[in-house]
Amino acid sequence: MPAVSIYGFRRAAFEALGYRDCDILAYTGTATPLLEGLTANSSTPYIGAYCDLRAGPAVLEVPPAGADGSLYGQVVDAWQFSIADVGPSGMDEGKGGRYLFTPPGYDQSVPDGYLHVASPNNRISFAFRSVRAPGKTAKDAYQYARQLRMYLLGDTKSPPEQKFIDPSNSRYPTLPFFDERYFRDLAEIVDAEPVREQDKVMMGMLATLGIRKGMKFDPDPRPFVRSGKAQSTPGIFSSNGTITSRRSCCSGRTATTPR
Repeated sequence: MPAVSIYGFRRAAFEALGYRDCDILAYTGTATPLLEGLTANSSTPYIGAYCDLRAGPAVLEVPPAGADGSLYGQVVDAWQFSIADVGPSGMDEGKGGRYLFTPPGYDQSVPDGYLHVASPNNRISFAFRSVRAPGKTAKDAYQYARQLRMYLLGDTKSPPEQKFIDPSNSRYPTLPFFDERYFRDLAEIVDAEPVREQDKVMMGMLATLGIRKGMKFDPDPRPFVRSGKAQSTPGIFSSNGTITSRRSCCSGRTATTPR
């Protein structure tokens, strides 16, 4: 579930926001209902980015903390395990710096001047908060966030202009699917990531569903047809902890049962 959830953020960014690897999502204000996330709140101006290290190691430039602001947040791998913290509580200790994220099996020398993070997975993501300094505004926090840079190590000599995307006025549907698309997302994740020793038992179980690394996921559609019919009858859990009748939702009537 954690892997499918973080992949949902990545997939939705590409499909709904025109995102490309190493672009940076930076909200100019606090999140609104247009950000459809499992744990999002309406008091945080979020910053996020995604990168596939199969294209090569990635550099993340973090500004120093100070009178202009600071950052709080983590970089996570494909399974949502934290692999690096940033800002005053992170590896740079608030001094800023250049983080270098390398893919699994990377055996080349690491250049001097980088904070090296060896990622156990190919795809990484980050979610930061721009913390306002005393006397600063939300607009100042946004401008501070725009000091972030992310690019591939191979582009170090001439980094491309950083692209920032403000999703404030765009629907960003990151919620995972709970139909056959869930398994298609899972198959895409399995195919993109290395299989570690601790993954082998789960990989064996996924193989019984037709999800195998290096093979196209082409399932028998009949179970999904049956599961689709089953989903149309009972209530579904909404994010606020109530059970909502799918039939009443479709008819425009509200019928909720407290959890």
